[in-house]
Amino acid sequence: MRSYIPRCAVRCAALVWVLCIAAASYASSPARVFLSNGDQISGDVLNQTDDVIILRTEAAGTLEIQRRAVKQVELLAVSTSPALAVPEPLMRAVVQPPTPAALPKDPCRNGARPVLDSWMLQFQGTPDKVVLGTQSQVQVGGNLGLDFCEGSARDRTDLFAGGSHLRSYKEKSSAVITDTVGATLEQQHFFHKPGGAYVYGIGELFVNNSLGIAQEPSGGIGLGSPQFFAKGVGYNFSGDMRYVGEHLDHTSPALNLVGLRLKQQAHLPGTRFSWDEQIWVMPMLNDRHAFQAYALLGPSLTLNSWLKLGLSEEEHYVDNAPKPNRRNYLASVLSLTVMGSGGGTK
Repeated sequence: MRSYIPRCAVRCAALVWVLCIAAASYASSPARVFLSNGDQISGDVLNQTDDVIILRTEAAGTLEIQRRAVKQVELLAVSTSPALAVPEPLMRAVVQPPTPAALPKDPCRNGARPVLDSWMLQFQGTPDKVVLGTQSQVQVGGNLGLDFCEGSARDRTDLFAGGSHLRSYKEKSSAVITDTVGATLEQQHFFHKPGGAYVYGIGELFVNNSLGIAQEPSGGIGLGSPQFFAKGVGYNFSGDMRYVGEHLDHTSPALNLVGLRLKQQAHLPGTRFSWDEQIWVMPMLNDRHAFQAYALLGPSLTLNSWLKLGLSEEEHYVDNAPKPNRRNYLASVLSLTVMGSGGGTK
């Protein structure tokens, strides 16, 4: 009995010590948070409730992320020093997510029927006299975006449609009226997990009378890179080969073009303020004069989990725009975006 009591005490003390280490590791578990808009944020989970997740990041400090904006939380492997190493079976028990039986039913796994995952409704307007003090413009418009998952979170469909009416003029010149219409349907299949590398098919329709584009349908297939972070900024690259049917105002019939579109996007997240940047170029392989490019840059202010205010500068360039149309189209856009989630992945 004398020898048993010390051994029992030692075992109990060791067990308490191991559990304390495991609890400390769990209190700030490293994780990767996938947001409904496609962004990813990596850091340490300090706390989480039914409404928010508190995440500590190296670049942006401590963030409070609303649950409704989170699509998925992926716990990462725990790194410990050899002196405080947690036994491997206990470590797996600490960081392992709930078993499939304990998880709620995923509405995305509903056969092949699309399930709405998130949506976005954007109102655009630009007050007079906002461009460099020498150019005035008034703009009204709107956009609608829908994001669906099909069968699983790895198969997604994005639908976007929008339009705007712009009146702009410079000093001592007549006003220029511009009407733009755009629609995009994109289907994505992620090879391993959401946020990773993917293959996509895309179809677009574009109209801009300022550039002389009466109608431009296009469609193709391409590859997208995983999103990665560098110094707190998230980056994504994609490229596709597509057919472009360019119908210019003063050209008949339509031009049948083969384009290679290369696109880069960047997003700097923050608790309230964030920045977005997008650039794409599209040389036409069978007509070098039909080169096109686009750029967007601007900040946004998150008012709450479902409302965001943004300001952006956009420029679209068409090298073969017919005369007397201009080749570049520049616009300042003030937007109010309403966001929500559907019945897809949370």
